[in-house]
Amino acid sequence: MFANRYAPSVLIFSLLLLSIMGACASEKEIGVTVRDVGGVRVRIYHDPTPPAVDPYIIEESTPFGTDQGGDTYLLTSPSPHALADDGTLYVIDARQTEAHRFAPDGTHLGKFGRKGQGPGEFFVLQDLTLDDERLYTNDPFNGRVTVMDLEGRLIEVVSFPDETPRTRFVIPYGSQEDRGYILIEKNIRYPSVAREVPQARFTILRLNSSLEIAATLLDSTGTFKTVLLGDRHRGLPFENLIPATGIAPDMPIAWSYGYEFRIDFMDPDDMTRWAVTIPHEALPLSEELKESQLRSYERLTSSNEARRKVTFPDRLPHLNSIDDLRWDLSGCLWVQDYRDYTAAESGYRFYVFSRDGKWLFRQDLPIRPWLITEDGFYGRATDDEGNPLVRFHRFVRK
Repeated sequence: MFANRYAPSVLIFSLLLLSIMGACASEKEIGVTVRDVGGVRVRIYHDPTPPAVDPYIIEESTPFGTDQGGDTYLLTSPSPHALADDGTLYVIDARQTEAHRFAPDGTHLGKFGRKGQGPGEFFVLQDLTLDDERLYTNDPFNGRVTVMDLEGRLIEVVSFPDETPRTRFVIPYGSQEDRGYILIEKNIRYPSVAREVPQARFTILRLNSSLEIAATLLDSTGTFKTVLLGDRHRGLPFENLIPATGIAPDMPIAWSYGYEFRIDFMDPDDMTRWAVTIPHEALPLSEELKESQLRSYERLTSSNEARRKVTFPDRLPHLNSIDDLRWDLSGCLWVQDYRDYTAAESGYRFYVFSRDGKWLFRQDLPIRPWLITEDGFYGRATDDEGNPLVRFHRFVRK
C-alpha cells in the first residue's frame, strides 16, 4: 500500500532528477569533443561562440616612464616584463640594454643593466622572469643566465656548457632546493644537398642549476610545409610554432601550431600533455592588406612583374591563425587571434583559457598587452609629446 501510494511521486521525482542531470551533462559537453591524438588528450571546441564575449571594459590608467614634471626617463623601446608582489613594475628598454623599476604610482625607482660582456652586463636584454624574490634573464649571445635581486643587483651568473643549446626561451623552474630551468628550443636545419628535405626541430629540455641538460621532455622533428610566393617557395616549419611567453615557474609549458589553431600544454613534472583546438573561420582579406602583403613579398621575387603574379583569394583561413600566446599572472593563457590589421573594428582579439585548457572568455583589447594581471594589463603607449612609455589599462567588469 505504501509503495502504491508513493510510486507516482517517486517516479516523477526520478524523471525530474534524471532530466536535470542530463541537462547539466549535455550543457557541459555542448560543442566539445575530447579525443586522444597520439597520446595527447585534445579538447576540441566546435562552437565558435565562447562562454563570454568582452566581459571587460578597458580603461586607461597609470603611465610609467614620465614623472610629474613631464620629463621622460629616456625610454626608447619599452616593454613591461615582471611585476613584484609590492607592485614594483620592471620595464626593459631593449635598445639601451637596460631595465627600469617603477613604483605602482609611476614613480621611477632606478635602472640597472648595460651593454657588455662583464658581470651585470648584457649583449641583449630581452626577457625578465621573477621568481622567489629573484630576477632571471637569459643572454644567449653571451651564453649565460644572470640572476639578480629585486633591485637589479647581481647575485650570480651561470654560463651554458658548450653542449647545451642556447636559445631565447629559458625560464627558471622548480623549488629553491631543486632549482633548475626549462629550455624551449626551435632549431631549423636547412638542406645542404639538393633535394634534401628541410627539417625543424622543437625541443623542450630540463636543465639543472648549472644549465646542463638533465632531461629531454619533448623532442620532435618535422618537415617544412611550403607555400608558393611568386616564383619561389617559402618554408613554414612546424606550422608556425609559437611558444607561450610570460611563463611562471610553476606553470605548464604551452605552445601553439599557429595555422592549425591548436594549443598544446605539458606539465614539466610528469610530462603529461593535453591540448585544445578552437574553431575559426576564414576572414575577408582587404585590398589594403593584399597590397601590404605584396610589398612584403617583393624581396622574394626578381621583378615587379613576378611579384604581381602573386594572387590571393577573397578569404584566407590563416588570417585567423594564432599570433601570440601569453600567460597572465593569475595563471590564464591569453591566445591572440591574428586578424586583418587594416580593419579598424578588429583590434587585438584574445581567447582566454585556464591552465587545464578550459575556454573562459574572448576579449578584444585596444592595444597589444605585454604583461597581464588579474586587474588589467601593461602595454606600450606614448605621452602627449610622442615620447614612448608604458601605460596600465584597467579591467572594469561590465
